[in-house]
Amino acid sequence: MGSIRIASFAGSQRILPGLHPDSAMGCKFRPACILIPPEAEQILQAPCGIDPSSAYCLPEQLSRSLVFGRELPPNLLNTAAAEHREHLQRPHKAPRFFTGNSNSLHERKRIHESGGVGFPHHYPTQAEDEFNDLDLLFRILLAALKKPREVEGGKGLLQRMPVQPKTATVPEEFHSKFGKLFGQGCHPPWLQMTLPQRGTRLHSFLFTKFSLDKKMNFMLPRHDRDKKPRNEACWREFWLSDAELNSVVAETMEEYGRMCD
Repeated sequence: MGSIRIASFAGSQRILPGLHPDSAMGCKFRPACILIPPEAEQILQAPCGIDPSSAYCLPEQLSRSLVFGRELPPNLLNTAAAEHREHLQRPHKAPRFFTGNSNSLHERKRIHESGGVGFPHHYPTQAEDEFNDLDLLFRILLAALKKPREVEGGKGLLQRMPVQPKTATVPEEFHSKFGKLFGQGCHPPWLQMTLPQRGTRLHSFLFTKFSLDKKMNFMLPRHDRDKKPRNEACWREFWLSDAELNSVVAETMEEYGRMCD
């Protein structure tokens, strides 16, 4: 036998992890058995001593040509082994879709900010600097909602909920769930807004997420028939009056503006 043969049984020769017969149709690699005859092992090992146990990494050219029960032409085996040897000797392995013209995210941002085309297929609305800034905003916001208030008997507004979700108590969770949506609704982008514009955006976002009015005219409906079963943020039994919303936004933006100066 002068070439690799796929087999589903244990033959007399060395059995190594190999390519499943389905890979002949371009499928993903799967565990199977592959028989490596002595001459094939010599090809794989020479001249750079490649371990035959890495035969499952043979290039895709080989996997697409494997057909169950058929032998491979010797020239194809030699070509595949040579390409495999070259692949293992490369100092840096690039991702599958990484090409010579690919740029890192940092480089793409630099090109984009200098007026070039750093993102030819999409526009990144959520820059790292914006996410970091929103992280600060959300931390201040949750602190304002936890703040003890006399009208609540010394309790915070969040304590209106018998069970507080993680998004109400952990800033990272709030940021993870609402950060992207918050940023996408900023026109112009958040970092290009003035402080009053940012306060307006925060007010609009909180109104949308926490209003219980089906008609979306007030934070609390004038009639019970117009009341939502729960707010859009899915904070059960949490509510704010219009006056409380204005107060929370004002406190948040005051502290946010002070920390940004």
